[in-house]
Amino acid sequence: MSAIGQAAAILRALGGRPEGLRFSEVVAATQLPKSSAHGALRELVRAGLVDEHDRRYKVGMRLVEIAAARINDTDVTRAFTELTTVRPGALLDETVVLSALEGANVVYLACRTGSRPVAVQYRIGMQLPAAMTASGRAVLATRGDDEVRTILESAGTAPAAVERCLAELASARRVGYAIDDEETTRGMLCFGAAIALGDGEPPRCAIAVSLVKAVAEERPGYPAVYGDEVLRLARAISYQCGGTPPVLSDGDRQSDRGELDMPDQGAVPLVSSAPRRRAKRPDGAGGDHAADGHVEVPA
Repeated sequence: MSAIGQAAAILRALGGRPEGLRFSEVVAATQLPKSSAHGALRELVRAGLVDEHDRRYKVGMRLVEIAAARINDTDVTRAFTELTTVRPGALLDETVVLSALEGANVVYLACRTGSRPVAVQYRIGMQLPAAMTASGRAVLATRGDDEVRTILESAGTAPAAVERCLAELASARRVGYAIDDEETTRGMLCFGAAIALGDGEPPRCAIAVSLVKAVAEERPGYPAVYGDEVLRLARAISYQCGGTPPVLSDGDRQSDRGELDMPDQGAVPLVSSAPRRRAKRPDGAGGDHAADGHVEVPA
């Protein structure tokens, strides 16, 4: 493996571990020879791309700065920031996140923090299993069941968990949005909807609204009111990015095109039949659950 390949393997291993890894753990995660891992880590630390503290290695702040600049410069991140700030609709007081599918995980790209308390503390760059999260399910629902099986099984997901996920995706396809009902964190409820970017590829990004379940249940119209609002916002982001958002299978029961003053750009089925690349096994680990039940997600 080239020196760049060795460095990339180490950065992928560290990317999903905010607590950092010891040298032996880096070697185990990357399967690099000890001498190669030691040399690559030394150069990454020297470049500021990896930090070393108390014999643990973490992603360095220089790399975080580079990644943040790249994320903030994407069309979808700009559209997310603009629309969640200028036209948040009924989600004004809620926390809304933007994520992207990466292997069998979702990576969080942006967060608009609301005024209400949430059961999750989001950090930009953190990864969680797509099969458990509302945003991950929203993206997976745009794939066929065979492709979803390949994605999840390649990451070592248990067969029973794959079947549960497929059942949730069938429900998401019927209504156009996905739900995480306390599966990521106890007391947390999330609604997610996929975003089409207009690049000719199947949807890879999604947004989700994060709520305290006990508070959400008190709102009139629960739960559809949250699903409809996150779907409206996802469509608005899709249109702004030049994409055509997936339509609901029941005939697009709640069109937002008039409210958003967007031109009619046609409709596509929620599940795409377009050929896609073979799913790769994710290198990042799932999110860590803290002792207090909170999940730290990149911020």
